[in-house]
Amino acid sequence: MKAAIFTNKASAMARISTDTGFLIHRNLLLTTHANLPSVSSAETSEIRLQNGVAATLVPHSS
Repeated sequence: MKAAIFTNKASAMARISTDTGFLIHRNLLLTTHANLPSVSSAETSEIRLQNGVAATLVPHSS
């Protein structure tokens, strides 16, 4: 089921607290509405995609 979420061609939206963001790539959530103060807070954060599917934020360095 997870793969089906990310193969959709339409843009996905996510809600962070009371704000929104855009899933602009399979693993990239773009938002200007939330600042995560630390890696541990990102690891414990949870987002819900527009259709109610839960996802978690995972810090990534390239």
